[in-house]
Amino acid sequence: MTSRIKNKVVLEKQEALIYCGPHLKGGLLNQFTIYKNGFPIHLVKHLEQCPAIKNLFVPIAEMVDTIQLTSEQGSAQHVWFQEISNYKGSEI
Repeated sequence: MTSRIKNKVVLEKQEALIYCGPHLKGGLLNQFTIYKNGFPIHLVKHLEQCPAIKNLFVPIAEMVDTIQLTSEQGSAQHVWFQEISNYKGSEI
């Protein structure tokens, strides 16, 4: 998010996110990697092709709950985890 102060654009500090989904091939994205400044540029193509990836980037405080929900049949997190696992870029 940005704001304008006296004709200057100031970037507001973004919350660190941790990725709770499966690894992507070639080390493009590893489970439990923390990102401090938004989504990495090298993932743009993958985020477009598999939107579920973005859903499993969560604030660090939500990590434990998210991990538990990825194993719970019927939860949105479980569905997203499976979609990423079936995505061609996934190692699983």
